[in-house]
Amino acid sequence: MEQSLVLQTLNGLKQRLSGESTLITQDTNGHVNECRFSFNSGVDDKEIEEFEQYTKWKLPDDLLAFLRLHNGGRFFEDEYGTFVHLLKLSEMMQYHTDYMPDHYYTIAIYMGCLLIVDSDAVRRGDKYYLYWFEAGEFYKLNDRFDILFNRWIVAQGEPYWTWSLFKFE
Repeated sequence: MEQSLVLQTLNGLKQRLSGESTLITQDTNGHVNECRFSFNSGVDDKEIEEFEQYTKWKLPDDLLAFLRLHNGGRFFEDEYGTFVHLLKLSEMMQYHTDYMPDHYYTIAIYMGCLLIVDSDAVRRGDKYYLYWFEAGEFYKLNDRFDILFNRWIVAQGEPYWTWSLFKFE
């Protein structure tokens, strides 16, 4: 049986981590950092069912694969306090705000920006259901969680989807 991309990504990442759960990374500005990683314990199907019933949000299968292994975590935490915060189920509810449509929910935070799932798109079976919220604007990402998570790890925690916005001259 073939492993999911989420599991392959997590396994690859964990193989590269030191005994202290750190990894040497280089960011887009050339800075080298020793980043820490922490993983929460996973959730069971009962917790997932209760969450979906209470919130009326549909969780995509690839995100569920991650949550069953790790109910959130902190990735690429550097000495300056910058990190990718993948939210626990309970935190997803806390980060839903009035300016979001009811069917949007936050699954990750990075430097004040939010990674959001469109629950209606998941329910319809749309291939891409993620949004990035930054500076008061929602940006549709042509990604799903497993691909974004894999690329985010490969990009060493940098928001790779913004790279086309910046040009070096």
